[in-house]
Amino acid sequence: MPGWHLSALSPGRNALAPPTAVAAIVSRASRAFSQIKDGLVFPFNLPAIIELGTATGFDFELIDQANLGP
Repeated sequence: MPGWHLSALSPGRNALAPPTAVAAIVSRASRAFSQIKDGLVFPFNLPAIIELGTATGFDFELIDQANLGP
């Protein structure tokens, strides 16, 4: 039976770990999940801003509508 499972990792004490730490976790999970013969499991890291997907960047402009200055 097909299904989905999403897990969120708690930042805990490794909150300031480099981004490669996430890649290492995904890599280890991929190796472990490859041993499952009854199904396919694909670990992946979601983008920081879901709406951007895997875009390489974006532009934005702030408008000072209240005229508060910098």
